[in-house]
Amino acid sequence: MKIFKKIDFFAQLLLLITAAIFACLITIDDEYFFFVLLAQFLIGCLQYFSCLVTIITSTTLRNAKVTHLTIATVYLIFLLLGSSQVIAVSDLVEIIYTFVAPWALAIYYFILTWIFNFPNNRHNGSFLRHISF
Repeated sequence: MKIFKKIDFFAQLLLLITAAIFACLITIDDEYFFFVLLAQFLIGCLQYFSCLVTIITSTTLRNAKVTHLTIATVYLIFLLLGSSQVIAVSDLVEIIYTFVAPWALAIYYFILTWIFNFPNNRHNGSFLRHISF
């Protein structure tokens, strides 16, 4: 599981950095729009799979990951309904569905993965606990 955690973390990091670079390049050329969507899709697939695996195999941060998985599933259902024209949406709602929601979910799960891989090992004890009085 340790190897999976590290691969998962660094794959997410690489994809998030790549997507952010492509998002910045959209200002130069609109052709990078497709690459941003592709990177978002890959991040989403990786994080959904990772979330399922870690919920099944680990109890660390289980509630937060179940919350992420639930929100991601609801988002995907709304995205599928919107893409099949069942729900008519405005341009603002489309931008929120296309960019804001996926990035928020991706960053939230990346933070969970960060905490899962690098737990805070500081002791929340007394001040100068190595000194006994």
